[in-house]
Amino acid sequence: NANDDTHIQIVDLGGREIYRTVLAANSSTEQRVTLNVKDFMPAGIYLVNVTVNGTTIKEKLVVNN
Repeated sequence: NANDDTHIQIVDLGGREIYRTVLAANSSTEQRVTLNVKDFMPAGIYLVNVTVNGTTIKEKLVVNN
């Protein structure tokens, strides 16, 4: 079911999308994503949005290069 997929989005404070991915739902209760953000994101503050089943969790991400 597409509603069970996990959507991950990273935006800068200006609202510009920096990264987006969708993880397909599976029978596992835990999924991990590892990003080396220093490869594609300059130092700064970003917002990470994770959405599953219509619920979005928002967290702040600080990148120090």
